[in-house]
Amino acid sequence: HGEDGLGRGPAIPVLAGQSEAYLLESLRAYAEEGRASGLMSLPAIAAGPQFWPDLAKHFAALPAMLPGSGGDPALVRRGRQIAERGVK
Repeated sequence: HGEDGLGRGPAIPVLAGQSEAYLLESLRAYAEEGRASGLMSLPAIAAGPQFWPDLAKHFAALPAMLPGSGGDPALVRRGRQIAERGVK
C-alpha cells in the first residue's frame, strides 16, 4: 500500500483516509480468515493484534486521494454510476 497508503496498482488498494474502524476490522478479518485474501492474511497475522490499532490509525490519518485525481476516467465514471444507481 506504500507508506503514503495510496496503493500501488490495481491489485493494491488505497488505504489512506479509510475509516480507522474499517481498517481495524479488515485486519482482524484477514487474520481470522473471515475475509479471503491470498496476500493480506499473512501480513495481518505477522503484525499481530497488538499492532493493528496503530496500523489502522496510521492509514486512516493519511490524506486520501482527491476524487478525480487518478485512475482510468472510464473506470471512475463506471464506479460513480454503480455507486449512484447500482449495477445494471
